[in-house]
Amino acid sequence: MAPRARPVAGRRRPRAGRRCARRPRPRRCPGADGDRRRRARHPRRGRARHGVAAAGHGRRAGPCRARPAPVPAPAPPGADPRARRARRPGGRCVSAPDFEARYRADPDPWSTATSPYEQEKRERSLAACGPGPFRRAVDLGCGTGALAAGLAPRCRELLALDAARSAVAVARDALREHPGARAHVATLPRDLPDGSFDLVVAAELLYYLPGRSLTAVLAWLDGALAPGGRVLAVHWAGSAPDLLHDADTVHEAILARPGLRSVLTHRGDRYRLDLLESP
Repeated sequence: MAPRARPVAGRRRPRAGRRCARRPRPRRCPGADGDRRRRARHPRRGRARHGVAAAGHGRRAGPCRARPAPVPAPAPPGADPRARRARRPGGRCVSAPDFEARYRADPDPWSTATSPYEQEKRERSLAACGPGPFRRAVDLGCGTGALAAGLAPRCRELLALDAARSAVAVARDALREHPGARAHVATLPRDLPDGSFDLVVAAELLYYLPGRSLTAVLAWLDGALAPGGRVLAVHWAGSAPDLLHDADTVHEAILARPGLRSVLTHRGDRYRLDLLESP
């Protein structure tokens, strides 16, 4: 009978009927080289399909990383305070309550009474309109009434319109000495006035209007201007998140109206001014 083999020191013999336990494999960190991702089960067929990730079709599993927002370029010295951020494509539509909130937070949010830039633009606008007298005029976006107050002595009747009630209250005080001038709350194009006008002023207004509203205002001009009537359009040439159009787009749309001819065009670094006249 052959002698039994002695067990090696330090090792245990497995018992009969029992398998040796396997050593656990080291887990790999997610995202490391050589890592295999489990294929997601198809919701209908119940098995993995190529090109379907656990986080959804065409995406890899794991948390999405937010892309950093672009840093806007600083505004040049003396630029309009609306240029604090770069304009997003298409802009954001600003409602009448938004303008009202601005005027409640700051009675003069665009510094029309104190800014040298605003004062120079207002003087050029008044010079472009001419001395008058105008039988009937309308300022479609009067704000606090700084430009309307300069037009009032040249007009027998002047309507100053704005969507913000707080701004209209200030405009009424500015026009108090002129009996033929009135300031009213109005939302365009819904509250466009009736009748004909010798002068229509659209200053810092039209690029806030959505496409259909802008088209409606331009169509209203065709029937609102008296023979020989004038249209003054003045808009800032910069960009801001709340502007739906730029100044050139708005002014070219006005110049394209068949019943108007260009009389004066001024393109500065900060704003554009156009004066048009009906035949």
